[in-house]
Amino acid sequence: MNLSRWIGTALVSLSAVSLAACDAFITGCTLIGCANTLTVEVANAPAGDVVVQARTAGSSDSVQTVTCPDGPGCFAPNRAQFVNFLPSRVELTITTSAGVKTATLQPEYANSYPNGRSCGPECTQGTVRFTW
Repeated sequence: MNLSRWIGTALVSLSAVSLAACDAFITGCTLIGCANTLTVEVANAPAGDVVVQARTAGSSDSVQTVTCPDGPGCFAPNRAQFVNFLPSRVELTITTSAGVKTATLQPEYANSYPNGRSCGPECTQGTVRFTW
């Protein structure tokens, strides 16, 4: 292969790599991650800790527990987040200084694409609201 042909081939290859990188930039791809989560919002809770226990409705699965406002899984006062827990119906037990209340709720889920739909990852996230 002569030198001018090799340089031409190298430039074409370099251009293809540059265009691919440019395309990722143009489409808005970033490296933001996400997780499949269920968020439980507890509205009108009395002051103090709020313990949120969640289980798949009608199941004997173990109970998952988050204590707010300062425990792991509590990302805002009275907002508990359960990772990789996406039941179609959830049984909740909420414990506060004022007592214990229970409810069975149906979360609403939506897919999330934090880096753009064509970039990945895709995560499923849902929320239920429990009013004290």
